[in-house]
Amino acid sequence: MALTEAEHLEGGYDLVLFTHGVPNNIVTSPENPIFSWKDLDALKGQLPKLRLVFMQGCFGTSLALEWVDAGAQAVLSFPDLNRNFFYLGFFLERLKESPNDIKAAYDKTNINIADEIRKNPLYIKMISVLNENIEEYLAYAPNPALMMRVEESTPAKP
Repeated sequence: MALTEAEHLEGGYDLVLFTHGVPNNIVTSPENPIFSWKDLDALKGQLPKLRLVFMQGCFGTSLALEWVDAGAQAVLSFPDLNRNFFYLGFFLERLKESPNDIKAAYDKTNINIADEIRKNPLYIKMISVLNENIEEYLAYAPNPALMMRVEESTPAKP
């Protein structure tokens, strides 16, 4: 599996999944159509170098906890049906500005994405092809949810 191979590389890595999703499952390929929560559960604790998982597919949030349990520091995923096709590009731009702070990149993206889409002729044209205007698109294209691993702290000794 590519994930276990990535764990042997030096440094951390990110995983971007451009695929369809159904609750508790990722649709992968015709040969191996479903990657389920059970498959992820089998990886529990085995992916400590996995910094970020971005799941473009629908219902990705149903797997976020399993990704964190496997070792991911952060998971960006959509809780329901996903129509926010442009989020990743904006997020990666913000992540370049603060590569060690996923939460800051997420917050900045969420604050600015609507205005950036509104003023970009390319996005305006792409959305018009969907027979929508910008406001309609934004109303039905929510941003993903962010789940981050919470590091357990050792209580101070009395």
